[in-house]
Amino acid sequence: MELNRVYGNAFGRRYRRSNVASFSRGPSFPRADTVQVETNLIFQNETVVPNATQAATVLRQAINNSNTFLDAVPGSINAG
Repeated sequence: MELNRVYGNAFGRRYRRSNVASFSRGPSFPRADTVQVETNLIFQNETVVPNATQAATVLRQAINNSNTFLDAVPGSINAG
């Protein structure tokens, strides 16, 4: 999964995996065919988990820098 590559590169061995919690229809802006994906990030243990802002920033930067094949709008990425 592409998220695993992005977060593995950012957090190394502290990061374990991601899993998809849900899919839902996204808002019609900027496109009518959007899908909203809720994922969970799994880390080695509680002491190494980054804060939500940092996790979202890593993904936004990967998309902005073309370091991922994800087709996502960086401004639509939220964590919390």
